Amino acid sequence: GKNIIESDIIRALRMVGLKNTTKKVKDFSLGMRQRLGLARAFLTKPKLLILDEPTSGLDPVSRDELLEIIEKYVEDGKHSVLFSTHITSDLEKVADYITYINYGELIYSGEKKKLLEEFYVIRNVREEIPIGIREKLIGVRKTKDGVQALLKKEYIKEISGLGRIEKATLDDIVVFTSKGE
Repeated sequence: GKNIIESDIIRALRMVGLKNTTKKVKDFSLGMRQRLGLARAFLTKPKLLILDEPTSGLDPVSRDELLEIIEKYVEDGKHSVLFSTHITSDLEKVADYITYINYGELIYSGEKKKLLEEFYVIRNVREEIPIGIREKLIGVRKTKDGVQALLKKEYIKEISGLGRIEKATLDDIVVFTSKGE
């Protein structure tokens, strides 16, 4: 392997905000352990980093700090991070591209921006939905405020006036494509 010198270790620890700790690793919080894992990965200066659920189990502050480290790592355009997650807000914050797999089926793979432009949510539908329109809705769900569902941008004109239409979040897309009637 490559010769790792002390300056490389210091640089990697600095990248993850672990520069002046005197704690033993066994006394690290989960967030600190995740940072240490990233520092170890950064030591080899990889162009592609593959992370499995890197923020799972972290409190919101630690999650945010870890995502900032990932963002800084890729901002030069020479490094990429591929990570799996069930936490869609992480993707909202840092992802440029998304591959969405639902129960082994590829739902989408491409730019996050295009995915978010493609879907809308209709909420507060009080009346019966006509059959021709109902089949264009994804994951129809009944709530106390009426029916809600996901729909593709191309159907907005047909459906306007039926309920409140708003841009879908990644969370909406995952929830509506995963369950419903």
